[in-house]
Amino acid sequence: MTENVIKLEIPSDSMTFSIDGAEYTVSFADKSFALFSEQYDEIKMAEVKLQQELQHKAVELNDKQAQAENDMVNEPMAKLDQHKQTLQRRYIKIYDKIQNDYKVKAKKRFYDLLDAMFGTGSGEKIYHACNDSMIVFAKVVAQIMINIENNTDIQDYRDKYLKNIKALRKESKEEQ
Repeated sequence: MTENVIKLEIPSDSMTFSIDGAEYTVSFADKSFALFSEQYDEIKMAEVKLQQELQHKAVELNDKQAQAENDMVNEPMAKLDQHKQTLQRRYIKIYDKIQNDYKVKAKKRFYDLLDAMFGTGSGEKIYHACNDSMIVFAKVVAQIMINIENNTDIQDYRDKYLKNIKALRKESKEEQ
């Protein structure tokens, strides 16, 4: 055996999560990682689109209220206020519809993501473990993805590895 052989540790190719007493293992094999990474990117893009759509509707409401002020300059203030309140109620319904539609689509996206990561039926099982709450479910999915991102970040791994090498070199010098 050669004396200058550097022994390398092979990092884990999977990660296991314990959720409500059940264990779920995700593989970091290229094929499966690419699939669920793409699905997670779609989820993030859908969230951005939701925020953009809500922002667009808020600007639209402000424009309509400003236009009403211009159009109703000679009308009594009470009539203008009533018109603005009607607009606000209409837009609240629009906001609610947008958000409810998003929740339905998000639930399906989360199911698909978790099924791709942990196997068919996992998404629904985890959703039920979250007491059928989209708020809780979204938080669990976020925790999973944050842990995966932290565990698969090559830069962080590289930095940790360099620290270990520096510590070993320091120990080696101190021993000499």
